[in-house]
Amino acid sequence: MAGDLTFEQVKEARVFAWHELHYVFAEDTLLRVVLPIASDPGASVPDNYPMDVRPSGLRGTEHLLDRGWHHLEGCTCQFCSSHNEQAGSAADKRGRCGRPTK
Repeated sequence: MAGDLTFEQVKEARVFAWHELHYVFAEDTLLRVVLPIASDPGASVPDNYPMDVRPSGLRGTEHLLDRGWHHLEGCTCQFCSSHNEQAGSAADKRGRCGRPTK
């Protein structure tokens, strides 16, 4: 899984992507996940509370959303595949336990 995709890469790959600032990109649409707020400040929101997802008014190229996008683990898009190949070759050079080989 590539850990720091740009929004341009996300749009080009056209697969589900998420951003830690509560945004998702799905079906060529930037969506905002609206977190539920408990009516009582001391209360917590139940885990099974329905998620509210709305189309975002942002374009995705704003400073905070331009980088930091992620695809799901196991993604085979061109950006994640090249990242996985690089990570794999680095791991092979270190050996399985993560220490450099002689």
